[in-house]
Amino acid sequence: MQALLHSPYPDEAAILRLVIQQAGFSVRSIRDIDRAIEEWPENPAELVVLSLTDDFAKSLHRIVQMRAQAEITLIVITDPLTENKHVEILEAGADLVVTR
Repeated sequence: MQALLHSPYPDEAAILRLVIQQAGFSVRSIRDIDRAIEEWPENPAELVVLSLTDDFAKSLHRIVQMRAQAEITLIVITDPLTENKHVEILEAGADLVVTR
């Protein structure tokens, strides 16, 4: 099973990679989320773990795009946020939102 991982933080990416591998996935790190979305038909995955950046609106758009590609498990990692923003992420298509 394939997992895509995006985290701009090297330490966080290393820990997440280890945890995801322990769950039985092969992990492919992605730097460019937009490119991964474009290449989705050729390189699908069963799990996507996205670590959100400061651009909340752009991140929501990417979640919607990924969800439109396939019915995958989509986990979002974020800094603490308001309840409204948490709900927005879930409504955009995330299955789980985890705060750092």
